[in-house]
Amino acid sequence: MNGEALVKLMRAYQKAGNASKTIEAAGRVLQADPNNAPALGLLAYYYRSLAFQGGADAPKNAELSAQYGQKGLDALPNTPKPEEMNDADFTKFHNELTAIFDGAVGFNALQKKDLALAQKDLREAVQDESQPNIADIYPLATADLEAKPMNPEGFWFAIKAAQLAQGQGQQQILDYARKEYVRHYGGEDGWADLVKQAQGAQSVMPPAGFTGAAAPPPPSPAELVKKPTAPNAVPRPPATQHQATSAEEPSTPIRVNLKLVNVFSTVTNAGGAPVSVLKQEDFQVYEDGKQQKIAVFQRESELPLSIVLAIDPSLSAGNDQKLELESARRFAHAILRPIDGISLFQFSEVVDQLTPFTANLRVIDKGIGHVHAGAATALYDTLYLGSEALMERRGRKVMVVITDGGDTVSKSSYQEAVREAQQAEVILYSIIVVPIESSAGRDIGGEHALIQLSRDTGGKCFFASSLEQLDAAFRQISDALRTQYLIAYYPSTGLSDSEYRRIEIKIDAATKNYPDPSELQVRHRMGYYAMPAK
Repeated sequence: MNGEALVKLMRAYQKAGNASKTIEAAGRVLQADPNNAPALGLLAYYYRSLAFQGGADAPKNAELSAQYGQKGLDALPNTPKPEEMNDADFTKFHNELTAIFDGAVGFNALQKKDLALAQKDLREAVQDESQPNIADIYPLATADLEAKPMNPEGFWFAIKAAQLAQGQGQQQILDYARKEYVRHYGGEDGWADLVKQAQGAQSVMPPAGFTGAAAPPPPSPAELVKKPTAPNAVPRPPATQHQATSAEEPSTPIRVNLKLVNVFSTVTNAGGAPVSVLKQEDFQVYEDGKQQKIAVFQRESELPLSIVLAIDPSLSAGNDQKLELESARRFAHAILRPIDGISLFQFSEVVDQLTPFTANLRVIDKGIGHVHAGAATALYDTLYLGSEALMERRGRKVMVVITDGGDTVSKSSYQEAVREAQQAEVILYSIIVVPIESSAGRDIGGEHALIQLSRDTGGKCFFASSLEQLDAAFRQISDALRTQYLIAYYPSTGLSDSEYRRIEIKIDAATKNYPDPSELQVRHRMGYYAMPAK
């Protein structure tokens, strides 16, 4: 196949949204034409996206992204205008590719602490982008504020990045920038006005002559030694990210959702068994009723699992409790991999975190052995605090709650627990243990709350009136977590007047990858909280 045909193939795969085939075709294009700018742009963007996900390969992926980015910058001046493209469209095309290449080089420079190069290339990327992109704006803010001397434009870029962030990332970026502002200027005077000015501005770039604020001179070099490290919204080299190998909790970086919305989904057939044979083209994603383009698709995701296993010790006593705890122990041993982590909670009058997130089974077994009976149930507090513990974890975040469904002493409301779980992107699996299914003493209201929250987060609620049913519930949870699909997309709208956005995933009725697609059911989180438009 000649170079022109390969380019057409690459564009066809890209238009169809087939990421893996697009990248494969881009590699073949570069074998035929090492200076093909669109192919270099696709690969620079692809490896930078992988670097954003972190992990041991993040530095290597950032370096590969930068290599393709630099090759692209070298190739662009000699890239001819396609005959079918007018001058205006070619200028836009040229600028978009320049932004991708500069962003890739600048991002890698930031990881290597080459702040001068990071500032230069990331600033050029932000200037060339037709739409604001937090993936370049926030790293630029970090580079500006960490540089010596500091560039006050970093405050502006941090505020603009916070507008584009989701969940806790909004406030974390603003808190970081405010602390840097106070350290640089000696107080908060002018900060609120600066936030208001930047949030109200149409342009991502600060106005001409921007100096931050009229204030006392910056601190001395001795004071700068105390300067805090920027929140780690972009992945750092492994030296600053370690994985837990014992009972210690890993140092987890602050994550900013770079507009990519991750939706972990489970598909089951009419009998409730997981279905794992579907392909990207079999799924349709909608946000607030508008169809979205799938950017990332993975089957049986290998992303790390962080699981809060929360046990209500008021359920039973004596031998029954021992058997229930043994069932929980078997679940932990069956599901846990070295890259995963389980944190054990028990809740009665208060909520106790018995173990931090760990992959050490001996630590988990010891924690299960410390579960003791209680007289009350703080269910909503557990949902809130468990979600809070999962908020900054990487990968898939799951909470498994074993309870009778009642709540008697929580300080948190159901609404607060729901909001925290949704903002943390938690998938909730509830196991409601009922000694007698028709018992008049059951808390039906609490059960309905768990059923609804489990459904809204993409999980499921189970009822168990025997040890066999409890084991079966754990097995179904394990099967679901092993056969999930990761479906991710960039919302077609950036800022919105709606704080909460609803997600719907459908199976294409015309799919040929399953005999009867009409029987399939998809479980996924029903929505997420986004930054409302100012």
